[in-house]
Amino acid sequence: MRQLLLMVGLVLFVVSPATAGQSQATQEQLLRGGARNITIGTVLIAAGLVVMPITDLNDPHKDTQRAVGAGLTAVGGGFMLWGVHDRHKAVRPQVTFGAAIGKSNAVYIRRRW
Repeated sequence: MRQLLLMVGLVLFVVSPATAGQSQATQEQLLRGGARNITIGTVLIAAGLVVMPITDLNDPHKDTQRAVGAGLTAVGGGFMLWGVHDRHKAVRPQVTFGAAIGKSNAVYIRRRW
C-alpha cells in the first residue's frame, strides 16, 4: 500500500500538465481548421443555391442542375457541421465519469480533448 501511494505521488508530481490536456498549438489548429471548414461550407452552399434554377422553369436541363445544386448544398452543409464540431472540440473537453467495483473500488473522472 505504501508503494502504491508513493508511485501515485511520484506520477502526480512528475507528469507535466501538458500531457493531461490539449496543447495550445493543437487548440489553435482546430480553431483555424474549423473556421476554414465553415467558410468552405458557406461557399459551397452559396454555389449550390446559385446552380439550382429556382426561377427558370423552361430550362430543359433543370433536373441536372437541381441535382448538382442539391449535391453542392449537402456537401457544404457537411463541411459546416464538421467545422462547428472542430471548433466545439477545441474549446470544450470531453468529460467521462465512471466507477469501478471489484477488488478495489474507485470513482474516476476523465477529461480529454
